[in-house]
Amino acid sequence: MSTRSALPEAPGLHRISEHCHAFLQPNGYGLNNTGLVDDGDMSLLVDTLMDVPRTRGMLDRMATATPAAHSIDVLVNTHSHVDHTLGNVLLEGSRIVMTTVCAEEMAAMPPDQWIARAAALTGDARQMMDELLGDKFDFEGVAYVAPTETFDEALELRVGRFPVSLI
Repeated sequence: MSTRSALPEAPGLHRISEHCHAFLQPNGYGLNNTGLVDDGDMSLLVDTLMDVPRTRGMLDRMATATPAAHSIDVLVNTHSHVDHTLGNVLLEGSRIVMTTVCAEEMAAMPPDQWIARAAALTGDARQMMDELLGDKFDFEGVAYVAPTETFDEALELRVGRFPVSLI
């Protein structure tokens, strides 16, 4: 008998527990997964997606699943990679939390610079980028959104009645 829990593998929004959801995308470059914690009144989103349309679709599905997701109270970016942060523009006005290092990396390479660098690639690097990204993503409307809060070692916060520890 396996002791591993039966976590979902299919793409889409999955209820993990009464107050947690996972949004899974198919395997592929730039297709990350996200998480949602809610207490019925407040919500915390872990990461956004690679572009605005994908992030908007994910947020719409979350809002259908739980009323608390109609307005994301807290966004936590786990790291600065664009597949986890380009959708942040849709959450401007929310509390956006990340490590100081993550914030520094995002400020040093904001979305417009990342997109320009990717577009300027030539030769083998261009071919590889085309194979990885293809036409899967729409970078229209992405913009740098600075965090409202950073931390170095750990941060304790709350999603309504639930404590959340960021380490």
